[in-house]
Amino acid sequence: MNRVWLIGNVGKAPEARGQNKDIASFSLAVNQRLKGGEKSTMWFSCVAFGKTGSSILEHVQVGSLIAITGKIKTNQYEREGRKVQDLDVIIDTWEFVGPKPERNPIGNQGDASWGEGRWP
Repeated sequence: MNRVWLIGNVGKAPEARGQNKDIASFSLAVNQRLKGGEKSTMWFSCVAFGKTGSSILEHVQVGSLIAITGKIKTNQYEREGRKVQDLDVIIDTWEFVGPKPERNPIGNQGDASWGEGRWP
């Protein structure tokens, strides 16, 4: 089963891609605790398509705390003669899980209703 659940902060503003501009791509920073109480951050490249991508582009901004579910997809290509493999999380669902940010650092991203800490 290829399934992933992540909660983290959006580190890079979602970018619109695709012919219909309904593909959202962004990075997600997920914090983890290591032995001894040390903290570490893992970065994930995330992609959402269609209505899911459009809603992310409309509501999500840098710093938003969101939960996502999806699957991992590997990409293989050559760069400068070397084989490279990277991973993307293909998002199926998402929701806000943190408090609403006090201000919107990206003026064109719109404003979502958080309700009880969740996207409506």
